[in-house]
Amino acid sequence: MSRQLRAADAAGPWDLDVLLRGARVYVPPRAAQKVEPTAEYQALMARLRRGAEAQAYAALVRRSSPSPEDKDELTYASARRQLALVLNMLVSIVACGVALWMAAGGWSAARRVGLCLGGSGVVGVAEVVVYAGYLRRVGEARRRARRGGERKVVLRSWGVGGKEGKEE
Repeated sequence: MSRQLRAADAAGPWDLDVLLRGARVYVPPRAAQKVEPTAEYQALMARLRRGAEAQAYAALVRRSSPSPEDKDELTYASARRQLALVLNMLVSIVACGVALWMAAGGWSAARRVGLCLGGSGVVGVAEVVVYAGYLRRVGEARRRARRGGERKVVLRSWGVGGKEGKEE
């Protein structure tokens, strides 16, 4: 900085020692001495830990049988997903209709309306077919997952002591 100021020929003493005059080295404040927790505090923390462990265990056990709250969340998520799907389809259909209307600018109004309705109908049918295929594939994947899970097989094992791995 002092070099730049000297190069600019600015008035005033711009030496580093002048700029740093009065500056001090920052020394962070000392950390307060750690106070040992009281017996009451330790008992409270132990009780809270036991409660948290019990809640975690209950959540693990509950996963096997969904509760009504879980069903409500699933229903809400499903309704939200379906609403987004319907809005996406409507936007696609309307956007296609507008694009066709603008593309057929020189045609008569009756022909333009027919083209837009036909094109939008084709887009709507295509959206339904794609979504039906998606639902079919999801259903197949769920059936496959329920039918048989992933089977894990040990291919090789190694022992400590330099022995060769035996194949199974």
